[in-house]
Amino acid sequence: MIRDHSRPNLLLILPLCWFISSASGLAFRSRAITAITAIGESHLPFTLIPYYTLSAIVRNLIATLAFAILLSGCSRQKIIGPDDLRSQLTASISLASETETFLDYLSQHRSTFNFAAGHMAYLSQTAAQAAKELHQSTPTYSIAQQFSQCRQQLDALASQLAALQQEVAVSQTSAAVIRKDQFGHLRHSLEQLKAAL
Repeated sequence: MIRDHSRPNLLLILPLCWFISSASGLAFRSRAITAITAIGESHLPFTLIPYYTLSAIVRNLIATLAFAILLSGCSRQKIIGPDDLRSQLTASISLASETETFLDYLSQHRSTFNFAAGHMAYLSQTAAQAAKELHQSTPTYSIAQQFSQCRQQLDALASQLAALQQEVAVSQTSAAVIRKDQFGHLRHSLEQLKAAL
């Protein structure tokens, strides 16, 4: 029996085209189908081409749906329970306390301008990020009231730190030091909220 070597073996070409086309997108798939039909039009059943196109569309549809489901799962709000809120309050209390300590340090003129401006920017960004995370969260039913109060206090802390950052940035350290009592009151309110949890 003499084999015709002018046409490549379709059993080798079909899996290769499927493998390459599955990684390359629809444009390559259409070229692969065209190449397959040109190579083996007489050897290839007519029903294989529509099935191949349909399977490529189904694979793309499944991949798109999986990606959409993954993205929708990432966009859900975080649910905060009592332990999470307690942790958030602890971090906020620490931030307010650190600000008070830094204002004492600043009032003694022991800080350079660059360090003071950089540290205030860090404190302000930390408070703003914590407030943003809290606004993007949903509390459990049992802590809904405390959550609302915590969010208000954290917003106030972030607002005070942003104003303080501006004052330090324009070298108004005397005005900044006056704010120490405000941070003391905020810290005290946060401590009371934490104790009530």
